[in-house]
Amino acid sequence: MIRSIILVLLTLIMSEELFSQTKVGRKKRRVETTETVARSSQSNRNKVSRPAKIRGPQNKAIAFLKEGSIYIGEYLGEDESQVSLKLITEDSISIDRSLTTDIYTPQNALIYNRAKFHPTEGLYMHFDWGGNFNREGGGLSTSVGLGYRLNKKWDLQAGIGVNNTTTRIRTNQFGFQFRNLAGAPLYIGGLYNITDSKARLFAFARTGPVFQFEFNNDNNLGYLFETGIGVNFASSTSSRIQFTLSNYTQYSQLDLSQIDSFGNPFVGTANIWLNRYAIRIAYTLY
Repeated sequence: MIRSIILVLLTLIMSEELFSQTKVGRKKRRVETTETVARSSQSNRNKVSRPAKIRGPQNKAIAFLKEGSIYIGEYLGEDESQVSLKLITEDSISIDRSLTTDIYTPQNALIYNRAKFHPTEGLYMHFDWGGNFNREGGGLSTSVGLGYRLNKKWDLQAGIGVNNTTTRIRTNQFGFQFRNLAGAPLYIGGLYNITDSKARLFAFARTGPVFQFEFNNDNNLGYLFETGIGVNFASSTSSRIQFTLSNYTQYSQLDLSQIDSFGNPFVGTANIWLNRYAIRIAYTLY
C-alpha cells in the first residue's frame, strides 16, 4: 500500500516537471518568434529608409579647378561669373569660373554617379579604327574628324577616312576578277542620341565622295553612304570610348583589263555597288 502511494506521488511530480518544461519551451519559442519578427520588421524599415539608387542623369555639378582640385555636389545654380553647389557635407559653396578649367552642370552635360558625365554642347575630335566585311571579302576602315554638339540629342560631324576593301567582279560568263580598292572618303554626317544613360545608345549617318590613292588609272570610287548604331560610354575625364556597327554602300566605276580564255585582251568598265558591314572602336576627345 505504501509502495503504491509512493509510486503515485513520484508519477505526479514527474508529470508536473514535464508540464513546466513544456510551458517554458513554449515561452522560449514565442520569445524567439517575436524577436525574429522584430528583426525582420526592423530590416524592412531599414530597407525602406535607404535612398533609391539613381541610374539616370542627376542634378549635380562638377568643377575642375586649375590648381588640381575637383568639387562635386548638388547643383544649386549659376551665372556668368560663378557656379553654386552643395557638397556632401551639406555646405553650400560658390566657385568662381576664373579659377576653373572646366565646369559641368545640367546645363551643359548629363551627369551620373561616380563623377561620370556626357557633355551636351561644344566641339570635340573623334578617331575610329575597325574593319569592313561581307562574303566577297573585307578590309580596314579608319577615320578622323570633328564633331559639334547642337544640343542634348543632335551632333554634326565631318572628317576624312581611309577605307581598304577587296571585292570580286564578274568579267565574263566564266571568270571573276578580285580587286583591292583603297580610297579616302571625305564625309559629312550627323548623330542622334537615343538614350540618356551612362552607356548611351546613338544612331548615325554620313556620306561623301571617295578619292582613290592610285592616279594611273581612270577608276572612279564614287560616293559613300553609311548608316549605323553605336554606344558611347560616360567617363570622368575628357575622353570617351565608343563602339559602332554600321552598313555602308559605295557606288564605283572601275577599269578592267585582262586576257580572256582565247588569249584576247579584254578591256572594259565595271559599275559596281559595294555593300559592307563595318565594326569600329572610336575614341572621342572633348
